Amino acid sequence: MKQNTVPAMYKGVNLTGVSNETASDLFMKIHSFSTVKTYQEKTVNRLVKCSNDITSN
Repeated sequence: MKQNTVPAMYKGVNLTGVSNETASDLFMKIHSFSTVKTYQEKTVNRLVKCSNDITSN
């Protein structure tokens, strides 16, 4: 059976002693959350910029 190795630190979170299943689940949650968050921020920033452009003209 192949043993997966996870980094001891991930984004400042200590993962030493965390099981592979928990770590994988955590990575997926962090990844999906961070991509959704950045997508939302980009969309909001774009909307704010558009509304600023409209009001300034």
